Amino acid sequence: SADSGRFGHRTGALTVSALEPMRAIPHRVIVLMGLDADVFPRHRERVGFHLLEQQRQLGDPRSSDQDRYVLLEALMSTRQHLLITWNSRDEHTGECRPAASPVQQWLGQLQHELSDETFEGLCREPAANPLDRSNFLSQGSQPPPSCDHRHFEARRWLDTTLAPPPLALALPMHWSSVSLETSAVISSELLLRWVIAPQLIWLEQFQLTPREWLDPVEDLETLDLDEWHRHGLLRQRLSELLGNLPTDENALLQESEAGDWKHRYAGQGTLPPGAAATLECECLEKRWQHLQATLLSMGPCSTRRLDLADGSRQMLWAGDTVVVVQPGQLKSRGVMEGWLSHLQVCANHTVTAATVVVARCGSAAKKDQFEIALRWQPLPAEQAREQLMVLQALACQGLSQCWPVPPMSGWAYANANNKSAGRGEQAFRQSWSGGFNVQGERERAEIQLCFGVNCEASELLNSAGFEEACTSLYGPLFEALAI
Repeated sequence: SADSGRFGHRTGALTVSALEPMRAIPHRVIVLMGLDADVFPRHRERVGFHLLEQQRQLGDPRSSDQDRYVLLEALMSTRQHLLITWNSRDEHTGECRPAASPVQQWLGQLQHELSDETFEGLCREPAANPLDRSNFLSQGSQPPPSCDHRHFEARRWLDTTLAPPPLALALPMHWSSVSLETSAVISSELLLRWVIAPQLIWLEQFQLTPREWLDPVEDLETLDLDEWHRHGLLRQRLSELLGNLPTDENALLQESEAGDWKHRYAGQGTLPPGAAATLECECLEKRWQHLQATLLSMGPCSTRRLDLADGSRQMLWAGDTVVVVQPGQLKSRGVMEGWLSHLQVCANHTVTAATVVVARCGSAAKKDQFEIALRWQPLPAEQAREQLMVLQALACQGLSQCWPVPPMSGWAYANANNKSAGRGEQAFRQSWSGGFNVQGERERAEIQLCFGVNCEASELLNSAGFEEACTSLYGPLFEALAI
């Protein structure tokens, strides 16, 4: 019907439906529409008592013969162009429908008598979808099969690439400069939680807890512990060891103690069954002994309580050094916990002290050994208080506006830039996207809720306030590092 509308506007064109009678008058263009197999030629049924049904005589009228003759007259009356259309598919079911039998016979005759090059293009079958792109494209000298303006506009809208709005709570980012004159003060406990996981604390302001229903699928017949469980057992054992020491500077830990892992966790289902438990106990004991050796190499260990403005906090000391232990490899959590502890000790303690972060070695050859990953030199009390005020201001604003820097990828970005300028972007992308058998930070539940499920690293790197936020948080940290 679209082709008939285009040809129907030409001078001298004649458009005739399949059931409409036609006079054999020559025309430049003739269009025959709707020559479907089920309607053309017509099959008129007469009643049983009709005289023509009793016996067939020469010259008796027949509707099918009349329709065939009309088609023959149309062919003979055409002077330049003849267009025949039929519905090749059912409108409701989409099943293929053939053309009328006279049209099929004529096409078969033409294909038999003409060459392949000449016959090509005589019969065109448009796409079943009226919005298909091929319906609106010309093929050589032939015009497009469709000229429906409504379908054409719908096709143009489909081809228009409309970027969907980002589905994330923190987007678009609008982090602004922090005013240090703010009088808002948060507790030391909340400040520690914010520097470790700022996006998670920001979501808690809206009563959103993305990790509340985190139920991982665990292997019931595992033969070894993953690193997350090993870190938890080491942290728990260290807490028990230090918890048995009185909070007195004279109560010192000067010798290492055995872990006694198998006796502690026997029958609890913590260790794997059989000989695998023995192997895990050997691995844990090796790490435990090396961790104690690393701590005792700095001096006898003790625990002291640090008085803060809103309470107190227990600190681990090795000789005259404050120690923050991270049972795993160095991550942003241990870095920020160590930096905040260093500022609090320097700002509130009578004697300034250095602070170190002890973490497991990153190389595969020393995977069961610990080392001093970071060391901060002592700061004057006034300078430490100023840095604490900066962190307080960042945290106060971070409770109302989402912090634009993810903790793990942000630390990788700042650390790489500090070692070699210009390498931070690559380190950020690697930590953000992850790799083989390494989960990227963007897979975390709180990160997806803040920045979106398919958020790319470039969206955060190019966001307003990203560079300023990294400088304000990590800049003083690197300046205080001991060379």
